[in-house]
Amino acid sequence: VLYSPGLTPRWVRRVEQEQVCRKGRVMVTEKRPLNVSSYIYGAGDVGLPGYDWENDFELVRLATEAGVWIHSSPNYGGQDNAGGTIRFLRECFDKLGARVPMILKLYIKGYEGWVEGTTSDPRLNVEDMCSILGMDRVDIGQIWASDKLLTDLPERGPVYQVLNELRDEGAVGHYFYQLEPSSKTSEIELLLESGVVDGFMYYHNVIERDVSNDVYDLLAARGTPQIALRSFGHTIVDYATWDSATALTHPNASPETIERVDALRQPFEESGCGDWVEFCMGFAASLPTVLGTIGSTTKPEHLRANLAADQAAEPLEQKVIDMIEALQREWYATE
Repeated sequence: VLYSPGLTPRWVRRVEQEQVCRKGRVMVTEKRPLNVSSYIYGAGDVGLPGYDWENDFELVRLATEAGVWIHSSPNYGGQDNAGGTIRFLRECFDKLGARVPMILKLYIKGYEGWVEGTTSDPRLNVEDMCSILGMDRVDIGQIWASDKLLTDLPERGPVYQVLNELRDEGAVGHYFYQLEPSSKTSEIELLLESGVVDGFMYYHNVIERDVSNDVYDLLAARGTPQIALRSFGHTIVDYATWDSATALTHPNASPETIERVDALRQPFEESGCGDWVEFCMGFAASLPTVLGTIGSTTKPEHLRANLAADQAAEPLEQKVIDMIEALQREWYATE
């Protein structure tokens, strides 16, 4: 799977990551280059039942021709149309005559009583997605709903084995593990020591940093590659300058979200950014271990704005980052 002919992302970061390689009991390291576009289009809402084909095709066309990666999942498409999104993406890729690298969710719901051929089987999951999308591999597999993997790791059990086999065979390029607020530092250490994961994903933007302070500090100290989910924190209603916290949030936003946006007004004004999109993209560009940020939209004009902001993104001043991170440390402090 290559970038579209003649197109490469504006800002591709190369990480020379020390990746643990398994050769019996002998642990060696090798360089595993990892290239991810700094903005990744989240294709979670294309191809839904009753969708506007021209509108959704335009979204995929814009992302593909810009050369940015696309993130999706085999269960996207609506309750009665699971898989509809990746089938729609295949239709678009065929019409465009081009594909871009993809991050795809892998569902590992358990291995006890594992029935070969179910969607809990990572191998079938990968093979099905590649077949539907017309790809020869999953560029990054997002390991999600994987508490069973953590249970499996100490004994190097069947989930551990099949994930490594898929990567050794070239069916999956890299694995990123999705963290949650309940994730513990001991789990991070276990995952890194196992050599299964190449990095981590979690909701990380100016509004959200969905891991504890201890986990965040550990990832920073280790320099572990990360992909940030939800570029704009589900905050944007329109791409306007700051009027009020409420104006930047969805109508059904929680009081907590509105309070957080309001608390960010000072760092926003200190940043000198012209609008919320520039502010959010600048924040992602300021984080040294974040390879890319995944942002979704259903409006082509908003995707054009996102792509333009990505092209122009510059890191925020350190004093602004310090203000944002101080707020996040308060929001994610644990007892």
